[in-house]
Amino acid sequence: MAQPPKTQAKSPADPITDLIPEASRSKLWPMTWVFAYGSNMGSRGLAAKGVRAVRSGGARLRGYDLAFDVPSVFYRIEGGVGNVVEGASAGGRGEVQGVVHEVDDAGLARLDAIEATGILYERRTLDVQTYDGDTVAAETYVGLPAIRQATLRPSARYIRVLVDGASEQGVDPGWIQRLRETPVHVPPRFGPFHPPASALAAFDAAELARNPAFVALDGVVFDLSAPSPAHRVITMLRGGKDLTPVAVALGAGVDDGVAAHERQSVALHQLQHELALDYPVVGRFVG
Repeated sequence: MAQPPKTQAKSPADPITDLIPEASRSKLWPMTWVFAYGSNMGSRGLAAKGVRAVRSGGARLRGYDLAFDVPSVFYRIEGGVGNVVEGASAGGRGEVQGVVHEVDDAGLARLDAIEATGILYERRTLDVQTYDGDTVAAETYVGLPAIRQATLRPSARYIRVLVDGASEQGVDPGWIQRLRETPVHVPPRFGPFHPPASALAAFDAAELARNPAFVALDGVVFDLSAPSPAHRVITMLRGGKDLTPVAVALGAGVDDGVAAHERQSVALHQLQHELALDYPVVGRFVG
């Protein structure tokens, strides 16, 4: 395996792992390089998904171009999310810049689930070049041809996440500027969500935990007993729990026309409307 990038952002602290010299960690448990070019570039995006990188650094994938033609795994209002497409598209340059993370098997399995592998993405092993000149065989999530939609555009929220993650990890400034200039879509705007009058049951944390197919979102409980394939990850991560902290951490497709102090409440209302399109409301969450 190639040496890790010499310049790397610090991952969130793990007091046990950090006691072990980096050169010895891969001998103690299997580790894998993952090339991230979207919301997984930054440590915050990984942490929100329950994944910790042992080492990280800037890298480039040659022979591919960046696209946003994969529909969001969670919410239609998010528009398209990142993908790498072989060859150079019109206006592209046949290179995608991003970050390589070294993760353990548990982290890789979690990413497989969250990225909806086999539903939206497939995982390929591709050679990427680190900023230090090494070639690393890295697991890379590539959108499945059957689900790609060329007309999709990413949300302004999603582009902000990419810019923040790339900046944190020291990705080339020219690439970050290209991300900033990406055309974005304007998601539909919904007003406050009002649960149906029949949803009178009150769930506290203990009662919600007894119903692993239910999730709470900003005080409303939804029944995800029959989740779509793309939404199975919601019950896997937060079944029987409050989804609100994750929704806030990951954000939602709220456009820049919304005042910063209103974005969280507007985003949560958007997501409630989205879930209500597919799943019944069964009650209120009282904490």
